[in-house]
Amino acid sequence: MERGRRRYQDRFIPDRRATNMEVSALNVREDLSGHTTPFHAALGKAVLDEYCVATVPILEFRKRDKGLSPWVLPLGAPVPAALGAPRRYRAIKTLDAPGLLDDFYLNTLAWVGVSSFAVALGGAVYVYDTSRNSICELLSLTGTTVATALAYLHCGDLAVGTSLGTVEVWDLTAQRLKARFHSHGFRVGAVTSSNTILTSGGMDAKIVHHDTRLDRWRPLATLGGHFGEICGLAWSVDGAFLASGASDSLVCLWKKDFNSRRQFPLHTLRAHRAAVKALAWSSYAAGAVLATGGGRSDRTIKRWRVARDACTLLQSTDVGSQVTGLAWSCPDAHAREEIFAAHGGEVVAYDVATMTPAATYVGEASRILNLAAAPSGKTLVTSGVHEIVQIWEGRPLVPQATAPKKRWPSRAFDASIR
Repeated sequence: MERGRRRYQDRFIPDRRATNMEVSALNVREDLSGHTTPFHAALGKAVLDEYCVATVPILEFRKRDKGLSPWVLPLGAPVPAALGAPRRYRAIKTLDAPGLLDDFYLNTLAWVGVSSFAVALGGAVYVYDTSRNSICELLSLTGTTVATALAYLHCGDLAVGTSLGTVEVWDLTAQRLKARFHSHGFRVGAVTSSNTILTSGGMDAKIVHHDTRLDRWRPLATLGGHFGEICGLAWSVDGAFLASGASDSLVCLWKKDFNSRRQFPLHTLRAHRAAVKALAWSSYAAGAVLATGGGRSDRTIKRWRVARDACTLLQSTDVGSQVTGLAWSCPDAHAREEIFAAHGGEVVAYDVATMTPAATYVGEASRILNLAAAPSGKTLVTSGVHEIVQIWEGRPLVPQATAPKKRWPSRAFDASIR
C-alpha cells in the first residue's frame, strides 16, 4: 500500500507515467513543413531573411557571429557609442534686465571689446564690464523709440539700430553720438560690420551697406533678395562673404562687391522651414564654413561650405527647439571645434565632428533670445524672456544631482542692469 506515501516530481521533468513516449517520438520526427502556409513563409523570410525558424538551432555551444544573427535586422550602419553625458554648467552671474524686449527677430545683445557686452533695454543701451562688474548707461533714445539691434564695430564703436529705421554709431569711450544713418523705412532687426563697412537689415526686407567714412545719406549698395524681415546678418572672417537670414526662411549669401548700387544674392539657400536668425562663420576651416539655425518650425542647425561657384550642405542636425543664437568655439581656448547653440532655455556646446552635445549651460530663462561670445571664447552671455541676462565663464561644473531648478521671474538676482 502506498496510501501514506506522497509522490514528488521534478520541477522541469514531468511524470513519465502520464506521457505516451511512442506517440511523442513520432511527433518529434514529423515533418512540419507541409503545415506552413505561403503567408507565414513570406513573413518568416521578410523577418528572418534567409533563415527559417525550423532551421535555427535552439541550443548552440559556440558564439554566433553577430552579423549572422537571424534576430538582428540590418537596418543601417551601426551608431557609434556616445562619448558620455554632456557636462552641465551654471551661470556665474544672473542679471535682472527690466525692459528687455521679448522678440525673436531682434538682436539686442552684443559683445563689446575684450571683457564687456552691450544690451538694449527698451530705449536705453547699457554696457556691462565683466572684469570690473560695473554697469554704465551708454544712451537713451527719446520718446517711444527703442533700440532693436546692436553690433560692435572694428573701430571700437557701437552700432545701434532703432525702431525708426535709423542706425546710430556711438563712441564707447566718450559716450557720444558720432553718426546717424537713415537706412530703412521700418525698424532695423540686425546690424553687422566688416572693417569700415556698416551693414544693416530691416523689416523692409532690404540690406543696406554704408561706409562710416563717407556720406551718411547715400548708401554704398542696397541688397534685394529677401521677402521678409531681416533678422540675421554676419560677415565671414575674411570679409569675402555676407550671410543674411530673414523671416522668409531663406539664407542669402552675398559677395563683397560695391560696384553696383542694386545687388542680388550669389547663393540662396532654401533648406530651412522657418525664419533664420542664428548665423555664425567658422574660424577653424581653411575655406568659408557657415552655420545656420532655424526657427520654431525648423529646429535644425546646418553647416555649409561656401564658395563663389557653389554652396554645399555639410550637415543638418535637429536640436528639438527654436535656434536663437550660434557661436563657434575659439581655436586658442578650446581643444576641439565646437558650436555653441542657444535653443530653448539653455546653451549647448556641440562637437562639430559628431554634433553630439559636449556641454550644457543651464539657464534661468525658459527661452533664450540672444547669444554673444567673448573673442577669447571663455565667456558667454545670453539674454532671455522674463528679463534675464546671464553670464558663463570658466565652465563651473554643476553636479547632475544638484542641478539648479529654473527660477521664474524674480527680482532676487545678483544685480540689476538698470
